[in-house]
Amino acid sequence: MISSQYILVVNIKINIMFNGAVKWELIEYNPLRKVDAPKFKRKRGNYYDLEQLRALLLAIDENNVESKYRVSVYIAVYCGLRVGEVLGLEWKDIDFEKMLITIRRSSVYAAGEVITKEPKNESSIRNIYFGEALKIELLKHKEVQDTLSSVVPGWTETDRLLTKKEGGPMFPQSVGQWFTKFIKRHNLDKITFHGLRHYVESLIMVSHFIKSTNKAT
Repeated sequence: MISSQYILVVNIKINIMFNGAVKWELIEYNPLRKVDAPKFKRKRGNYYDLEQLRALLLAIDENNVESKYRVSVYIAVYCGLRVGEVLGLEWKDIDFEKMLITIRRSSVYAAGEVITKEPKNESSIRNIYFGEALKIELLKHKEVQDTLSSVVPGWTETDRLLTKKEGGPMFPQSVGQWFTKFIKRHNLDKITFHGLRHYVESLIMVSHFIKSTNKAT
């Protein structure tokens, strides 16, 4: 069965092709201009649109969310990372000068402990550029973490971005559990933490089709 999302993307692609044909005077008008675009039936909890995302970030701003949870949301949204990849990030993976994050590992919980896993394949090791908004959040979080490491008794040193209260790698399920409670408490549209990554994925997918079509025309 063809998904409604795929149909919508194909509709966008065909529209661009017809508009290109009109521009090059191959046809007189776009035959799809009077055709209603197919509606995208998004599954609940699959991903947020722009307005839903704004509501989420506004709620985070207004409710003094703990630094590690706040930055985890920003990373998931703006970089499209899986929760295990977010939890596996270390400060050495971030190049603030080049505005670049390198994904090298994933953090999972198994056999009663946090385990670091290497990527399943080479394509999972990748570089992702980030913008000024995420840079600000990362620097804020680093300042908070540096302060905690100097004042919390028995702090366990780690290079991980996200840590437990006493230091050391954070349990991967902690972010998802906090996020589910936060969404419910503030009456936001239901979505899983994993679903946040699909916002940027959808933008990339549409952008890919637009770019490839523009090249064809």
